[in-house]
Amino acid sequence: MDSPARPSRRALLATVPVVAVPVLVGTGCTVGRTAPPPGPTAAEVIDDQVRTHARSREADLIAAYEQATAMHPGLAALLNPIRDHHARHAAALVPPAATASPSPGAAPTTSTTPTARAGPGPLAVGTDTPTGRATTVAALRTLERRAALAGRDACLAASPAFAPVRASIRAAETAHDDLLDAARV
Repeated sequence: MDSPARPSRRALLATVPVVAVPVLVGTGCTVGRTAPPPGPTAAEVIDDQVRTHARSREADLIAAYEQATAMHPGLAALLNPIRDHHARHAAALVPPAATASPSPGAAPTTSTTPTARAGPGPLAVGTDTPTGRATTVAALRTLERRAALAGRDACLAASPAFAPVRASIRAAETAHDDLLDAARV
């Protein structure tokens, strides 16, 4: 008996591209729909939180140094450079998207430099006496140590891309504490 005619292996292999390509292409494309833009990653969300907290702390430190300088003008040579460091720290903490130039027609953005906060501030004690200056410098040292401690936790939470920035700010805050400790007021 004759067996029914079967297609040859060559004929079967020749039909695979004709059938498979439209199936594969058709499943990968959706006509008229685009994928929603991806949201921020978990690391980006954490970095934003770390960045926001650090900028707030830097603004508080700037305000404390401005208040200390206003209370003790004789300490300006010591305190102003440290305050300026904190202003540079705050600038380094600006989110990357905020530093990009705005596109035409975009809404104006708010300032990226923190300003001193209103109110009495953290150093609302002391007078311009040797004891008052020493008390103010001690209070600034405490603020720097707290900032450095918070910076350690922030470094551990931050992504590998952002952690070095936060770590360098933490190191500077530790150095500020050392500078204030070495100052003879």
